[in-house]
Formats: sequence, structure tokens, C-alpha cells
Amino acid sequence: MTAKRSKRSKRSNSAGPTAATRSNRSARSTRPNNATSTASASRPSRATLLAATSHSNSASVTAGRLNRSGLLDLGAMVVLLAAGLAGFWPVFAGPGFVPAAGVGLALGVAVAGLSAWRRWNTALTALAVVVAYFLGGAAGLPERAIGHVLPGLATLRGLVFGPVEVWRQFLTATTPLDSFAGLKLVPYLVGLLGGVTCLTAAWRARPAAWALLPAAVVFVGVIVLGTTEAFQPTAQSLVWLAVALVWLAWRRRTAQPQAAAESRAARRARWLGLALILAVAGGAGLAGPVLSGDQPRLAARSQVVPPLDLRAYASPLTWFRAYTDQQAETALFSVSGWPEGARLRLAVMDAFDGMVMNVSSQSRDARYDRVGPRLGRPGQTPADSQVEVTVESYRGVWAPGVSQLRTAEFAGPRAEALAAALYYNADADALVDPAGLTTGDSLTLGVALASVGPEQARDHAVDQTVDQPRPLQVPDAVTEMGSRLSGDARDGFEQVQNITAGLSQSGFFSHGLESQEASQPGHSSRRLADLLANPDRMVGDDEQYAVAACLMLRQLGLPARVVMGFWPDDQSQIRDGVWTVTGSDVHAWVEVPFVGLGWVPFDPVPDEDQEPMEETPQSHSEPKPQILQPPPPADEPEADEPENLPDDRRSEEDKPKAFDWRRVLAWAGAGAGALLLLAGPPLLIAALKRHRRQRRQRATDLSARLVGGWQELLDRAADLGTVVPAAATRREAGRLLAARHRRAEGLEALAARADRAVFAAAPPSSDEAGAYWEAVAGARQALGRSLSRRRRARAAWALVSLRRHPRPTVALEEVAV
Repeated sequence: MTAKRSKRSKRSNSAGPTAATRSNRSARSTRPNNATSTASASRPSRATLLAATSHSNSASVTAGRLNRSGLLDLGAMVVLLAAGLAGFWPVFAGPGFVPAAGVGLALGVAVAGLSAWRRWNTALTALAVVVAYFLGGAAGLPERAIGHVLPGLATLRGLVFGPVEVWRQFLTATTPLDSFAGLKLVPYLVGLLGGVTCLTAAWRARPAAWALLPAAVVFVGVIVLGTTEAFQPTAQSLVWLAVALVWLAWRRRTAQPQAAAESRAARRARWLGLALILAVAGGAGLAGPVLSGDQPRLAARSQVVPPLDLRAYASPLTWFRAYTDQQAETALFSVSGWPEGARLRLAVMDAFDGMVMNVSSQSRDARYDRVGPRLGRPGQTPADSQVEVTVESYRGVWAPGVSQLRTAEFAGPRAEALAAALYYNADADALVDPAGLTTGDSLTLGVALASVGPEQARDHAVDQTVDQPRPLQVPDAVTEMGSRLSGDARDGFEQVQNITAGLSQSGFFSHGLESQEASQPGHSSRRLADLLANPDRMVGDDEQYAVAACLMLRQLGLPARVVMGFWPDDQSQIRDGVWTVTGSDVHAWVEVPFVGLGWVPFDPVPDEDQEPMEETPQSHSEPKPQILQPPPPADEPEADEPENLPDDRRSEEDKPKAFDWRRVLAWAGAGAGALLLLAGPPLLIAALKRHRRQRRQRATDLSARLVGGWQELLDRAADLGTVVPAAATRREAGRLLAARHRRAEGLEALAARADRAVFAAAPPSSDEAGAYWEAVAGARQALGRSLSRRRRARAAWALVSLRRHPRPTVALEEVAV
């Protein structure tokens, strides 16, 4: 009877919505006689609600088909996930991520449907997710797929390591990411995992409202992975909130039993409440951007520091004299399509430590982000000119660039490796490639021509919002000269113009070459102090004048930086529109930021034909005869005196100087070298073993000190010819050594003491460790008593114990069990 009832109840549970409706109708037709029973019948119990929820979820997917409830769940979850995935739009600057996210979402829906239909457990569902991930991997890595459709070996390798590596690359790369290879794997993964979790919860969880949790995680997660610029935040939020609230209300409605008839007033109140919630949410969504003002939202990429350490590279400005002196006629680059009036930038520096001017690690100029071929930001003017740069003899990580860069594409045999390692700083318009440029590399630059010079900055204020590190060890001469040159100017532009023009007009130019005035290289504090020591006779080149001008402006509170690069002049090698950049084309200048214009270049360097008068060489040459003339008369009497000495006395004085000491030293050196050659290797081996023994004996962990003592004993036995197998325990090793070296006693006890030090509850004391090492010292001596003196001497410099895996000379079978 009980079995029949259970079968009948099972059939009633699996009958679907029709059976449930009939049951509810029959329940309504039965009128209880008392008020208590009426109240209990109209108020559903918790068990009834859970049963109804379970029934609704299980009936969503049956026989591989979706009923109306399942279709509504599917539609709601897809809309919620699509609203969240739309946050990737500004990251990829368009719909480039949509195919990857769409395929991932479709696969997630398929896996969730199969899991609900076949009633898979968590393990089988997770396995199906992994299989689907690899099957659709070509959508996440289209660049590595065959024909951008079929997955290949490169696709499989990227899919295996991608989930671990792609997140760091995604956050450290500069947006837009559409041109990067492999970064569409992120929206593909988010769509896949979001689709699986949301629909699995909607179709199988109790209550189904749990499905909103992964949908919210996707919505917030995409915001964190995105940029500080939102994509239609009001519409995105309103759509998500509206769909979530309507679906949640409908789900609660379908989960309630139909035992109690709902009045029209109750239904109206419920829908009015839902409308009120939507209105409040919509108002909050519309008022949010207004109340927040221009505050950018938090994004992880704005907090993550790229893994590029610029301190690992020397300051490019230290190479300046090498270009002008050693590579003046050497071809560094070949440039075609060069726009007139532009400058080929190599590096931008804004940090001074008293020795060199370098790229800082604190300012915006230090933020170099990994980029793809597209460098421009959304909304910027597109490139209207292309410059092709071919590397000739240049070597370095600093890649040549131009102001207002928009694209940078490599060509040549190393193009893929160079593109994968390219970093760009938009504030500095500078490129860095840790892979290093070398001969044969080619780079095509897309440039938006917009020449800005000092004349355009006359009516603009200096941008004081630029954050730069404070220069260190600035000479007093720099501050004094900056104040004197700036004069009474209070306007930022006038101060910059007075300082740069004052240096270029009152200074003299010299690279320090043979045909030029003496000029020391470098731009340290001492070199700058020497440059400004005599204001009427300053001698230097771009390296000194640019750094001096930059520091003068910084001391006045004006932001400034030094830029090193190249530009052609009348003597440059330009043939058929191709500019061959040589070391003689190198220059350095100063840039100052102005509001509305950005960084504007200024040239504080004197003209190259502005050389000092030839007065200093004469003043230096006049005293030389007065200093050098007196010695010759003084030497002549000393040369005459030995001629009057007797012959026998002269020969006795000459012999020690000409022969004896040199020969003695030669023989002594030869003997010492031979002795060192013979005794050096044994002494080195003995020193290494002694250092190893002392390190073990002085270990801070007392247990490790005892274990080190036992290992010292095993090493001594190995040098004597008994190498214990690595698989042997300490007790087995003790028995093997005792069997081979019968004169050594207590080896098994030492092994047991080492085991107790490792496995005992309390660590050994310092006295116990000292006593153990005394016992080890005695055992080491006892090991060699059964061997000859010659064998013991050879063990002192044997290399067996210094090898990582010496070959055993005894077997475990020799241990007596």
C-alpha cells in the first residue's frame, strides 16, 4: 500500500503544470468549515514553496526542449549577460569583441542546457565546460586559428596557457585592445563562464534568484576589467535592473502555489510596486552621472603598474657624445616620408639625480604601457602621414618615434617579437621595446601632423598640473643663472623664453672634438657647475645646455623635461627623399607643457658656428716653456758626474739595476704561478667542502642543524667510496655505512637521533645540536680508519660529494632486515 502511494505521488510530481493546476483547483473547491483551516489553506507553507520552485526549475528543460518558463529564463539571462558584456565596447573601441563574447555565451548556454537535461553533476558539468572551451577556442584566439575559424596547434597552446597569462596582459596593455593578438580570449571566457553559471542556476538552483548573482558578477567584473570611460552607463544599468527585477518578480510569481486565488487588487498592487521600484532605479541611474560629476570610475588597469622597469636601462643621454664623436658619419637609421620640420624622438627624460638625467619611475612620463599597432586614443585625429624607419647600425631598446603618434607597425624577420614587446607612453610620445632594435628591423609610424612651436605658446599658460619628481643635487650655479636669465618675467612663457634664449645667445658650442674648443662630456652636477662657472664663457653642446635649461625651469617651479632625438640640417644625408640619420644629426632640447597645446619644444643650444675666440689656447701655451725649460740644464751636471767615476765602481752600480732584481722576480713569479696551478684546484675543493660544513653547522633551525650533520657524514662516506642510494632512509643508510666501515661505531644511533630531530614534537636544544656535531666529527674520522692514508688523502679533494646525484656504490639489498 505504501509503495502504491509513493508511486502515485511520484506520478503526480512529474505530471507537469497541468497536474499542479488540477491539484490547486481541487484544493480551492474544498472549503474548510472553520476559520483556522481556512487561514492555513490560504497561506502556503515553506515546503510547498520549495516543491513548487523545484517543479518549476525541473520542468524548464525536459526531453531536450525548453518550455515557456525555460525560454523566459534563457531570454532574461542572455539580456543580463549582454548588458554586462557591453562594457567591453570602450576597451576594444568598437564591436571587435562581440564574436568572441557571443560564441562563448552560446557555448555556455549549450552546456547549461545539456547539464539541466541530462541532470549532470558538478564534475560532469565542469568537464563539459572545458571541452566547450577548447572546441570554440578559435573565437577567443582568431589570430592563431587556421583561417581565423579552425583551431590549430598554436590555438591549443594559447588556450592552455591563456587563462593564466591573459589577465595580466589584458590589464597592462593600452586600449584599444582590438589590434592585440590573444586578448579577445577575455570576453570569450567571461561569456562562456557567465552563460554556464547563470543558466545553470536559473534552471536548476532553488531558488532561481541565485542566477542573478553570477550575472551581477559579470556586470561588475567587466567594469573592473574595462576603462575609466563607461559605455552608455545609464542605458546599461537601466536595462540590467529592469530585466532583473521583472524576471525576479515573474519567478516569484511562478514559484508560488496556486492554492489561494489572488485578487485583482493584490495583482495590481504587486505590479504598481514593481513599477515604483523600476522608477526609483531609473532615477538613480539617470542621477548617478550628474551627481558624480567628472569623476572617472574605478578600473583595475588604472591601478595596475605595467611590468616594465625602466631603471634597468641606462639613460640614453649618456650616449650623446658617443654619437657625435664615434658615430658622426655612421648610418643609424634610414627614414623615408619624413615630414618637414618634425623631430625624430628617441627618449624623454624628466628625473635628475645629480649624475644623469633619466626617465623617472614616478611621473606620467614613466608609464609605458604595452601596446599594439594602434597607439592613438579614441577621439584623436587620425594619422595623415606615414614615416618608414629602417634600422641600420643602431642598437638599443629606445625605438624612434615622432610627436602625435597614431600607429606603429614592425616589419622584417623580427616583426612578431618586436610587436609583442612594444611599450608606448602617450604623454611622452616615446616608444620602448625591451626586445631591442638591431640591423634589419623596420618600423612604420602613422603620424598626425600638427607642428606646435614656441610662437603658438605665447598666449597660453604653462600647465602646472604635471607631476614630476624633484631634481636632486642641483648646483647653486644653476639656480642663480636661472634667476638671472629669467629676470623680472612673471609669465611662464616669458620665463621659458628668457632662459632658453639667454643660454643659446650667451653660450658657445663645442662637442669637444680635436678641431673644437675643449668641452668635457656628461651632464652631472659637477659638469653643469663647470659650464656655468664663467657665465661669459660657457662651452658645451646639446647635452649640457638642455639639462641646464631644464633644471633652471624646474627650480623656478615650471615643469620641464629633456628630449633626445634627431633632426636633419643642411649637412644631413638626404637623397631621393630618404634621410640617412647619422650621429652628427643627434640633438637634445627642452619641452614645457602649455594648457591646450601639450608639450612645446624649446632649443636652448647655441648655434654650432658660435664658437669662442681663440684666446684661451695662447694663454695656456705661454707658461709651458717657462715650466719645461729649467729641467734640461739641471740634468746635464748629473750626466757629467758619472763619467768621472772609476770603471770598476760604475760596473758595480750598474749590475743590480740591469740584471739581478728582474731575474729574481721573474723566477719567483714563475714558481708562484706553477704552485698555484698545481695546488689551486685541491685547495678550492677543500674550501668548498669547509664552507658547506660550516653552513650546515651554523643553520638557524636546530632540526636542520642535526640533519645537516648526518648529511655531512654521508658526504664523507661518499668521498671515501661509499655512496648510499638516495632512496635509503637514514636508518637504512646507517646500517649500510656500519656494514662497510666496521671500525666506525654508533652510526645507526646517529641516524636515529637525526630522525628524532625531524619527527619529534619538540625541536632539539642547542646543546643537543652541539653534542651531535661532536659525535659526527668523531664518526667522520672513524670512517677512514679502515682505509689507507693515501685513500683518506684523496678523499679530501674528491668531487663525489659535490655532485648533485652521485652514482650509488651500495645497494639497499645489503641492509639486513
